[in-house]
Amino acid sequence: MSSPASSASSEESILVALIGLSPAVLTETVFGLYAESEPDIPDRIVVVTTTTGKKRLGDALFTGGGWSMLVHELRRIYGAHIKIPQFGPAEACIRVIPSADQQRDLTDIQTAADNEAAADFMLQLVRSLSDDGRNRIIASIAGGRKSMGALLVGIMSLVGGFGDRIVHVLVDEPWERLPQFYFPSCPGSFQCPLTARRLDSRDARLTLADVPFVPLRYLFTDEVKRAANRYDSLVKVVRNRALDVDSELELNIDLKRGELRINHAMLRLPPAPFAFYAALAKRAALNTGPLEQYLDLAPELGKLARQYLEPDDFAHWSHAVLEAELDPKEQFRKWAADIRQRLKNEGFSTLDIQRLVPQRGRISIEVSPENISFTP
Repeated sequence: MSSPASSASSEESILVALIGLSPAVLTETVFGLYAESEPDIPDRIVVVTTTTGKKRLGDALFTGGGWSMLVHELRRIYGAHIKIPQFGPAEACIRVIPSADQQRDLTDIQTAADNEAAADFMLQLVRSLSDDGRNRIIASIAGGRKSMGALLVGIMSLVGGFGDRIVHVLVDEPWERLPQFYFPSCPGSFQCPLTARRLDSRDARLTLADVPFVPLRYLFTDEVKRAANRYDSLVKVVRNRALDVDSELELNIDLKRGELRINHAMLRLPPAPFAFYAALAKRAALNTGPLEQYLDLAPELGKLARQYLEPDDFAHWSHAVLEAELDPKEQFRKWAADIRQRLKNEGFSTLDIQRLVPQRGRISIEVSPENISFTP
């Protein structure tokens, strides 16, 4: 069994856990993170709950010793020097959802206004803890109202990153219904509620399930950054922007003049960058898929230049390509960055630019083949 170890990275990994009336959800989730084949141990824990949930949590885990029991058991299993997440009864660790008017803390999530307040509070919290993607978030949706879990999934989809996780803990029957059960092998006297048979907590099984999500922040970078800390406002901004996703981009590559037209915008690129983009457009028109490295595009530039060579026009882009000594690794990246900036200056959106210019890990342009035309 591998031993959970401290991360050498300067970033923080933070478990954001929803807690309702069952504090055991937290200890079960933490136990599950340690028990993974590659333990994923947060540096600290931040609980989101109500005043009622906070009292239940304090009574069970601090006054009642549930958290100390978990720490003791983890050290027994994995060794005395394992990393333990920072967590305690302090306000920094247990965040209570305020009412919409900020006049009181919520005792429960019962109304539409409460639901909206919870969404805004969680959005602001996740954004602040993420620190614009510099920290990693593990979001646990096992506790609290179902609406809270659904909202946290939505929030993570809007502002979460590729390295973040959403998890849900599943505990076998009848353990999830037994008071004083906090994790497998925890001390205590347990019996089956149906048969009254005595149970051994070492027999309990739990599963930590990942909930897949799409981090939309990479598609709507500017929109997510500019939106206010109101969940409904952020959803509206992204939803309105998403309406334009299917508005097709149209490319025309004039191979005679060496001109690029995107919708109604004309981009006049230097000869070699024009050939670079024309080669990418050819690949997209043929639906050949992304390249793994820029080096693989170099032969296609030469092939394109020979195909459309203007023998008597030495200013034609084809001569610039055939006569130049290309360094694909450096020059192609610079050309892509230059085209990206030109598109930005022309007023194209971040999403359109991401589709029109190769990105790290995706050397291609994402335009429908039927919307790409060439003027020979």
